Amino acid sequence: MSAPHDQPTLRSLDALRAPFAEKPGLVLGLAVLFLLGPFIGKPFNMDDPLFIWTAQHIQAEPLNPYNFMVNWYGWDQPMWEVTKNPPLVSYYLSVWAIPFGWSEPSLHAALLLPALAVILGTHRLARRFCTQPILAALLTLVMPVFLVSSTMVMCDVLMLAFWVWAIVLWTEGCELGRPGLLAIAAVLIGLAAMTKYFGACLLPLLAVWSFVREKSLRLWLPWLSIPVVILAAYQIITSHLYGRGLLLD
Repeated sequence: MSAPHDQPTLRSLDALRAPFAEKPGLVLGLAVLFLLGPFIGKPFNMDDPLFIWTAQHIQAEPLNPYNFMVNWYGWDQPMWEVTKNPPLVSYYLSVWAIPFGWSEPSLHAALLLPALAVILGTHRLARRFCTQPILAALLTLVMPVFLVSSTMVMCDVLMLAFWVWAIVLWTEGCELGRPGLLAIAAVLIGLAAMTKYFGACLLPLLAVWSFVREKSLRLWLPWLSIPVVILAAYQIITSHLYGRGLLLD
């Protein structure tokens, strides 16, 4: 039993925790802005130019994203030989740049949205597995790899956003028996794979989880055909455009 002099301290702690419990989305959004906002003017570096050049080319030739030459290793090569990532983040940047331009602050702001989606999705997923979902989300936010990746205009954070929300909606769809959630999750799996090829790992991951958790294959298995079709179409289209399918390349 708490001593009387401990009660003001406990009330203070409860008052401090109240905003986190009542408005977790607002708290997490402010945390993302606080940690990532200072980097909004960071110069482009690492592989950022590859994604930006592709985005700029997409505005001129949207149906052939890699149909241009690039000097990346000291000599001219077709972009489709140099890049080892699918083009979805470049399509996103291409659309974003139409109203907001190609500056560092503009493109970094574009990638703040996927970073926020990752943190909010982590919070929602963590509610099912632990009693401190806000802590889980905040720990994800301060992980060094996530912080560094979130200050670039590459594909990793957007892929992770699709990944996390695909898991959230897939698990909820299976547990609640809602085909609509499974359909959306299946599309998100395809989008994750079209952002970074590792997104395709969601297929075996969720298939195994679903088989163990939900024995009825008819509920979830047909929906996994959606990302499979997306991946197959990408392989066929890039094979037609560039002489070899970039998925298997």
